[in-house]
Amino acid sequence: MGPCLVIEASLIIIRAPTMDRYATSFFSEPALVWVTGSAMLFGGVAIIAFHQYWRGLAAILISLLGWFIALRGVALLAVPDWYAEAANMAGSTQSVRLIFVLPLAIGLWLTYTGWIARGVPSRD
Repeated sequence: MGPCLVIEASLIIIRAPTMDRYATSFFSEPALVWVTGSAMLFGGVAIIAFHQYWRGLAAILISLLGWFIALRGVALLAVPDWYAEAANMAGSTQSVRLIFVLPLAIGLWLTYTGWIARGVPSRD
């Protein structure tokens, strides 16, 4: 999950000036919004179901991310207009970049603790 967050947050931060076009295009297609909300809900519930660990910072972050993803999926399904308005309110390049610094930091932490700090297991 860490590398995925790092890659996605980094690309959003880099491409922040063009993200308003993506949001407008995304919310103009109700079927795309529905499918994305369903996928987010499913993914969030899967994380919640299979990651019942609340000890240690990395485990807590993963569990919280599962809940956050599931709630975002529910919001896309239940109130897509509200979600679109929230995306429009955060539409400036600087605010988009500022918002995605936190997922980038979480992704870096999870990548470090899950991939680097543990080391590569030997194949003896």
